[in-house]
Amino acid sequence: MTQAHAKLVDPIITPNLHDGLLVGLALWPGRDPRITVRDVAGACYDIECHGATYFLATDVREGNIIYGMARLRGLAAEQRAIETFVGDINATEERRKAAQALVERMRASGSSVFSLESSFGCTIVCICTGVTVHKLDKE
Repeated sequence: MTQAHAKLVDPIITPNLHDGLLVGLALWPGRDPRITVRDVAGACYDIECHGATYFLATDVREGNIIYGMARLRGLAAEQRAIETFVGDINATEERRKAAQALVERMRASGSSVFSLESSFGCTIVCICTGVTVHKLDKE
């Protein structure tokens, strides 16, 4: 990873979820999305995406294995948001305008892109203003 690229991508280091599992998703009207995950040691965490405006979870399966998670900012976030939520901007003028509007909204709100990448199963991409990770009690 180049130093310029490192400034655009903030890996979320704690907790280390590589090879952990996606346990659940909570999507309620008027509330921030929550993602529940478990690391390989069995500890569970809630990941809360604050100020979410777009949320996509694809390929949910039994046994969703996590590769890693990251928070993208700047150009990297804008490119991922367009790729995920708009598609090929060269396909139509309407898509190009939609991509431009999306980037303008992201910049105005200070949004970034949170992604939970999978080795198997569900990948999550969310445009949000912040991310908080809460460790859950075992009870």
